[in-house]
Amino acid sequence: MSCASYGLASVWERALREGGAPCQALDPTAFIDRLPIGQPPSAALLWDPAGGAIRAHRIVEARRQSVADHIIPAEVLDLASSGTSARVCKIR
Repeated sequence: MSCASYGLASVWERALREGGAPCQALDPTAFIDRLPIGQPPSAALLWDPAGGAIRAHRIVEARRQSVADHIIPAEVLDLASSGTSARVCKIR
């Protein structure tokens, strides 16, 4: 797939390819196959096969929207670490 129909994304894709950086344009279905986080972004997505999403702020926003109903705002005052995980000990 090419990003040619996506305006600015096609410019990014061309620049990355000309610079030798691996990238792959993903449609929404291919996006969900690689990163199943809920709704895919409405804009074209450029994927680095070795590293993940390029211009990750769109992915972060999509992820935030997909979990927004499950987030409980709180101020964390203390954490306990086991080396492989963390536990919230005290919140306000």
